[in-house]
Amino acid sequence: MRPRVLLAMSSSVDGRISTGPGRNVTEWSARWPGRRAPAIIQERIQQWGADGVVSGSESVLVWSRHPVAVPAEADGYSPDLPYIVFDGRGRITWTQTRGLVVVTCTHVTETYKNHLRDRGIETVFAGPGPHVDVSAALTALYDRGFRRLALNGGGTLNGAFLRAGLVDEAVVVWEPLLVGASSTPTLFDAPDLDAPDALLPLELVAASPGGGDTVVAHYRLRG
Repeated sequence: MRPRVLLAMSSSVDGRISTGPGRNVTEWSARWPGRRAPAIIQERIQQWGADGVVSGSESVLVWSRHPVAVPAEADGYSPDLPYIVFDGRGRITWTQTRGLVVVTCTHVTETYKNHLRDRGIETVFAGPGPHVDVSAALTALYDRGFRRLALNGGGTLNGAFLRAGLVDEAVVVWEPLLVGASSTPTLFDAPDLDAPDALLPLELVAASPGGGDTVVAHYRLRG
């Protein structure tokens, strides 16, 4: 048993989620304040009934290196939901711990394990490493009461969920932008498919204008 997973992200029309490698995903929302993508994503996560938001350590590190001011309506992203961060390498020194759940590997250093324990952070150990076993992590989170998780990670974490067959639905706020890059993170950064048989077909649940020429699309895995 595992929680259902909803990808909840904004993206350029060509599938990019930032302006370049290592850049903050909210940069274009800050540049065009009339676009409400962060607030829309928050609203859809709440409407879907998620009981936790999942992100990756790389996203947290990028946000901390490149803070971006976004419209006030997007501040405090999903403040009432647990924030579940996959940090398989134990890279983050945590200061904000309210509602935090860290998913990591058993091989991380004793220093990091002590840091999590000393800060009173709820911790899930999933896999011996060097990467988190995402399937085992979701099973452990289910055992802790999580039933519906919103995935709002970087492309690598999203890609790991995709290749493990762990994405059930997707809400994408399509931004009217073209990036046209080759190394900029995408919605899903994952190993190439061997054959088209591995494609995952989707069905459109709903689509609506999001303001500022954005389109909000909700998809569900077909079948």
